[in-house]
Parts: sequence; C-alpha cells; structure tokens
Amino acid sequence: MMAFGVTKIDILVNNAAATLSATLDDTTTEDYDRIFDTNTRAVFFMMQAVKPHIAPGGRIINISSVAARADSPGSMAYAGSKAAVEAFTRVAAREMGQAHGVTVNCISPGTVKTEMFDSLPDDQRSADLERASLTPAEARLGAVEDIADVVAFVASDESRWITGTVIPVNGGRLM
Repeated sequence: MMAFGVTKIDILVNNAAATLSATLDDTTTEDYDRIFDTNTRAVFFMMQAVKPHIAPGGRIINISSVAARADSPGSMAYAGSKAAVEAFTRVAAREMGQAHGVTVNCISPGTVKTEMFDSLPDDQRSADLERASLTPAEARLGAVEDIADVVAFVASDESRWITGTVIPVNGGRLM
C-alpha cells in the first residue's frame, strides 16, 4: 500500500471464486482444499489484513452464491464454502461495526454468465439454463452488470444503514 501512497482502504470487495462440479463421493481432499482456500480462506484473511487499514465508514463486500442456500446436487464443497462466507459476513459486521465504523455485507448472486459458468460441465450448464428459464424476474441468467450495480450501491454512502446482511441478487430464483 505504501508503495502507492495509500494509507487507508475505503472498500474491499472479496470476489474470488473457484467452482467444483463433484458429488460428496467424488470430491477429493485436494478439490476440497482448493475450493475452500479460494472461496473461504481468502475472504477471511483478506478481511483480517484490511481491518487495520480500512477507513471509518469503509465497506467490506463479500460475494457468496445462491448455492449457499440452494440444494444443488454436485456442488457440496462449493455451497459449503459460500455458506461460510455468509457466516463470516455476519460475524465481521458485528466485530467491525461500532468499533471501527465499517459495514460488512454479502452479495449472493444466482447463476451469472461468466467464464466460470462457461467452464462448467455441459450437464450442469444445461441444468442452470433450465432453472434460469424459470426465474421470476426474467427468463435468463444473471449478467455481470446485475451484480455490479448492487455492489456499487452497497459500496456507496446510501447503504450506510445496511450491515451484516446477505443480499440475494438472483432474479427471484431463490426467495
């Protein structure tokens, strides 16, 4: 930070993700560790690293997934890793709220058309597209802009009274 002349951080968005399409029986220790290292461990330690540097009124925004609350076969490790992010969000909001003047929230997207989606096995992509056709808001996958708009709001001063919350951004797929 100092190399760039930065002394305080205003906003942290934890948006890294790794996915795995594997059942309980097919998930290896290596698969599990990779998913949890990327999706869970990184979020925890990024929040810890930023805490001493985040400005009063700062924002921490974690990205989870609809998978944390849905029953999507073949995604147990991924779903568990994202559920942990939601739990971290609630606890961090309590720990960092009044003491540090920071809000901590979580955005929970539904399936979004990204490179990660494109990398899924054909059968999983087909199932996701089928579910997307039934989305109440509109029969489509989410777009990156759908998520980015909510992240921008949560990062703004207008969200100052929102903390410890998981905000679903899934077109109504999961209510």
